[in-house]
Amino acid sequence: MFIRLPIWSLLVVVLFVSGCANRTTQAILDPKYQSGQYTQFNQSVSLNIIDQRAKSATISVAHGDERFLMPTQGLDSKMFKVFEQALKVNGAQVSALATSQLQVSIHSLNATVTQNTIDHVSEAQIALQVFVNRNGSQFSKMYNGQSQFRGPFGYDQAKVEAQLNKLIEQLVTRIMSDPELNNYMQKGAS
Repeated sequence: MFIRLPIWSLLVVVLFVSGCANRTTQAILDPKYQSGQYTQFNQSVSLNIIDQRAKSATISVAHGDERFLMPTQGLDSKMFKVFEQALKVNGAQVSALATSQLQVSIHSLNATVTQNTIDHVSEAQIALQVFVNRNGSQFSKMYNGQSQFRGPFGYDQAKVEAQLNKLIEQLVTRIMSDPELNNYMQKGAS
């Protein structure tokens, strides 16, 4: 019994340290639009993504009084890519010269991980505002999403990144399937 306790303790320490070693200083996001077609836009749309977040950290990890922040490099280009995929699947042609302008403002996009002694909790939230300008008329709507999960021991950065990717994908799907946005876009279809 005496010999098993130190070996078991060593195993726990090795697992905890190996989990910490897999973390990077950047949060790596790569959302993909995998939902189907909800409408047929039949028009060219210029797309613009603006990051208006007050803080640039995508993942924030709190452990006691310590806080570790991880930004995502090129977040606006990653969001552009997923919205471009969604628009194309739904019949729009993305062109910088289009008269219909769709702008997505990122108000929040982050996960907060609270690391406790024996477990962790990850709470993610996203707030995106969509603006469409066309021939002097305007559409604007805010879309929000959130998710939470709890896990044992130390957090896994890849799982937190997957949580954010999934939440982005769900919110983009909700935007593409929104009847109000679709009705407004259909009015401008040629």
